[in-house]
Amino acid sequence: MHVIENNCTVSGNTILNSIKCGIELAGTDLPSGCSDNSVKDNYVTGVVGSGQNGIILANATFNLISGNHVSQCAYAGIMLDSTSNNNTLSLNYVFDNGNGMYVVGNNNYISQNQLFDDRSGAAITQVFGIDIQAGASTNAVIGNNVYNNLWGSIHDSGRMTEIINNQGYNPVGRISSNFIWNGTSFNYIVDGYAWNAASTGNSSTWNSATTYTNWESPKTLYVSGGTVTAIVVDGQTLYTSATNCTIILQLGDTFSVTFSTAPTINVIGQ
Repeated sequence: MHVIENNCTVSGNTILNSIKCGIELAGTDLPSGCSDNSVKDNYVTGVVGSGQNGIILANATFNLISGNHVSQCAYAGIMLDSTSNNNTLSLNYVFDNGNGMYVVGNNNYISQNQLFDDRSGAAITQVFGIDIQAGASTNAVIGNNVYNNLWGSIHDSGRMTEIINNQGYNPVGRISSNFIWNGTSFNYIVDGYAWNAASTGNSSTWNSATTYTNWESPKTLYVSGGTVTAIVVDGQTLYTSATNCTIILQLGDTFSVTFSTAPTINVIGQ
């Protein structure tokens, strides 16, 4: 099913054993993209063509994808390409695909979905429940149930992603490594195992007087030892010397620590 218009509703369809994508919102031929459509309560299963998706948004913005059951699709259950922004994906059941939700776009809201593989052992094929790719930014992943996927529940290689209250992922717990991403123009505190550890700049080493911005999950930092002369949160100096202190960071909060001897900083993701 190929939709190239705006303000359409695609609802109540059953699509079985297709060699092409089940439902496509395609705005590639429209000046402003494909927008303000509603794709609701459809059943898409068995999209078997190589590289094909159950539901795909291509140059599609401000669309609602809700209440769909998407399974056994060769590539991803639901895919948003790099020009698909400001969409809402909610209350979908996405299971037994090659990947769950594969997101390359920006500013999308992903909430209250069920993303899983209901098989076991070698039969499991759904790599991640939610897979956010490099180049994606400011997506919100909130309140989903993500479990029994092959490699993990949520994989995030995007920037400034919110990952909050997802069953099967949050609370993250202690993050022992790869909790810092040093980019060319930014320094982030991230969730470690959700992050692609092969990414350039990923590390576990704090730099003195460097400002870091917290993303993915809220975090608690336990700072102990070292020789510390300043701990600053959101531009406010909280401590001028510290041997044991606790810092709570919400998403978007900034943090820096100035030291001559590095302290131990334990990172706990919520």
